[in-house]
Amino acid sequence: MKFNNFVIAFVSSAITLYSQASSGAPVSDSGEQAKRIASQRIINGVQAKQNDYPFITGLIASSTKEGGDISPFCGASFIGGHYVLTASHCVDGSIASDIDVVVGEHDLNDRTTGVRYKVAQIYMHEDYDSVATNNDIAILELETAITNVIPIKPLTEELESLLKTGDLLTVMGWGNMSLSGQSFPTVLQTVDVPLYDRDKCNAAYGGGLTEQMICAGFEAGGKDSCQGDSGGPLVVNKNGEWYQVGVVSFGEACASADFPGVYSRVSQFIDWIKQKKAGVSYQQKPTPGYVENGYEDVTTLKFKNLSAIEYTVTDIKFTDLNNVAQPSVESNNCNSVALKQNETCELTIKVTSTQLGKGGFNISVSTTHPGNSIAEQFFSINALEKSSLDMKALLDIDNDNIEWYSGGDAIWQAQTTKVLKGNNAIESGDIINSQNSVLLAIIKNPEINGFSFNYLVQAEEGYDGLKLELNGHKTEFFATGITQTQFKEEKVSLTEGTDRIAFIFSKDDTDDGADVGFNKAYIDFVQSSTTNTAPIINLPQIVYEVKVQKELLLDASKSTDKEGSTLHFRWELVGDKLGSVINNATSAQATFVAGDKEGKVTFKVIVTDQQGATSSKVGSVTITKDTIETQAPVEAKKSGGAGGFILLFTLLFLSLRSRK
Repeated sequence: MKFNNFVIAFVSSAITLYSQASSGAPVSDSGEQAKRIASQRIINGVQAKQNDYPFITGLIASSTKEGGDISPFCGASFIGGHYVLTASHCVDGSIASDIDVVVGEHDLNDRTTGVRYKVAQIYMHEDYDSVATNNDIAILELETAITNVIPIKPLTEELESLLKTGDLLTVMGWGNMSLSGQSFPTVLQTVDVPLYDRDKCNAAYGGGLTEQMICAGFEAGGKDSCQGDSGGPLVVNKNGEWYQVGVVSFGEACASADFPGVYSRVSQFIDWIKQKKAGVSYQQKPTPGYVENGYEDVTTLKFKNLSAIEYTVTDIKFTDLNNVAQPSVESNNCNSVALKQNETCELTIKVTSTQLGKGGFNISVSTTHPGNSIAEQFFSINALEKSSLDMKALLDIDNDNIEWYSGGDAIWQAQTTKVLKGNNAIESGDIINSQNSVLLAIIKNPEINGFSFNYLVQAEEGYDGLKLELNGHKTEFFATGITQTQFKEEKVSLTEGTDRIAFIFSKDDTDDGADVGFNKAYIDFVQSSTTNTAPIINLPQIVYEVKVQKELLLDASKSTDKEGSTLHFRWELVGDKLGSVINNATSAQATFVAGDKEGKVTFKVIVTDQQGATSSKVGSVTITKDTIETQAPVEAKKSGGAGGFILLFTLLFLSLRSRK
């Protein structure tokens, strides 16, 4: 049995469920896992009363508009301070910014109740097994603490030992209420289910029950939790206080006879919960996802103290290196610095991939905090080979600032059958069940702030399809189905710095459904937008005059670019050149050499920055002949005679006059 179509469609539009996404693994889950996780809704329950369960919370996509309709994709429970408890399968493959938590909701249509909180960190159980659905538990750390709400207490082993098979427990949520279709309530639903015999439950699930699981439900079926209730609490009331027995995890279909719901057994995670709630805040999975072969970049690890207990980071170790070089510490302001409440420190490391494929390492950070002395982090990448395709020509790309890589189980390739513009485009590689074909676009130009592509997908509805990952973050984009016949445009908002956009076409692990012949994704017409401005050309003058066959310096070296890009120059003559030429035509300073004819010559300088933005300016040079002026010879005259006498007399008279 597979995921219910609605589950896939909904999760794809909110928080996409990936199997071990931290390692860049294919997005399809195994059939066994899919069969199990299909049990997450309240079946044959009743409406809960306002404030009956103040600890119930819901997980929603952070992209949900403020004041808009709320539709929790999973449940959770408030366990005190900054923390809520949920299932790992609800958040697997997500990053903190994907998710918001709503607290105090009852009727989802009543926008006057409920408070929305942002998630700061996600802590999945380190031994979570997505196939066996074991250790299916996670804690979300919120940016701000929840106040004025009574948290639920975890059921200890001692209290659990007092429970007997058949004791009624309560589960709640906003999940689907229908076995045959989709009927999602707006008001919180609740149902009582009995604690199920452990041996019978283990037999029903083929011996797959572990010590970290507990079962609840009726042998005859009929009442259960299912789609949309995952991560929510299974609780019991003891002496007027609520205790959490389990976390909604999986089941065979919903409310099926002889197949009770299976829950993560909270009593087995008491110490783990205490450790994660101690107040040592850190990112558990700092991962860039798919990267280029030869990847080298720095990652900053941040630590924050949310507790009243001062602590120090004392040591950091890198272990289990796989296809990466030994990480180097570039900077560390955490070293032996005591962190007081709400203070932070940072550790920056450089990571270099050494081979294609999956790689990574574990990071063990030692602290002096008595509640959490070891913070375990997991860094993973999946390096792809450089594509040999001429992507600029195939995809009609408008610039040279995008690098392309491909990998997974099959590389993307050129094709001519599905095209939006021109005569060719690209398609995903040939894959079979449980495989993927990955295309990676890398944009290092900081001036590019937008990216768009056109896609066409033909794949099994709800199960196979094209997903998009941005810098290791699983976006909401999911294209699936067999009815698409025309290309559609999708736009991606980029971040500052290097962006890595991964196109992941994947297939699930079975051939059930409309699977035959629909196994491709096509991409064409990729464009980018930029905030880059054109260069400013600075010429000392634009009108010149020069003699024939003489040289003149044309100087644009004082031209500038707002973004500080390196500038490229090109000088050219426009119209009748009159025998003139420009030397050093690709330099900031060029030499104009006049021809042997008189007249006016027009020149143009074109300046282009590294992002392709261009400016131009036009000037003119007037060429004139190099003529030499001559005068008629003056005939020499002899002194003497009457003329000479008169001149001499005049000079003498003027001299005597000046002495008076």
